[in-house]
Amino acid sequence: MPDEVNLDQLVAQQGGGGGRELSPLQWVGLVLALSLLVAMGVATIGIALIAFIGTAAAQAPMPPNTYTPEAVAQYREAVSIYTTIGDAPLVRAKDLFQLVVITALLPPFTAVLGYIFGTQGGARTP
Repeated sequence: MPDEVNLDQLVAQQGGGGGRELSPLQWVGLVLALSLLVAMGVATIGIALIAFIGTAAAQAPMPPNTYTPEAVAQYREAVSIYTTIGDAPLVRAKDLFQLVVITALLPPFTAVLGYIFGTQGGARTP
């Protein structure tokens, strides 16, 4: 039967956990990055709620009673307008998401993460 191994002693023998401690400024950056991540999630959910739940569905056009060329042309035009109106919430959600999340929140998020993981000034712990 093998001897039991104490993981704390094994980590101490191997020279620590292999990671490094964050400086106080890096901790602030980490908190800021997490805040931005939460803001991106809240913005995404808010945009979805506004664009899809807050918008009433368009009424589908009724097919013509008679199939004359004029009635068919009018029906095709009504279907085209219905398609455009139906796509409006998706277009609005895409535009809002691009404006708020991708343009405003994502660049600072990546900059903060780049600072945290790119900083070489942190000292290693023995």
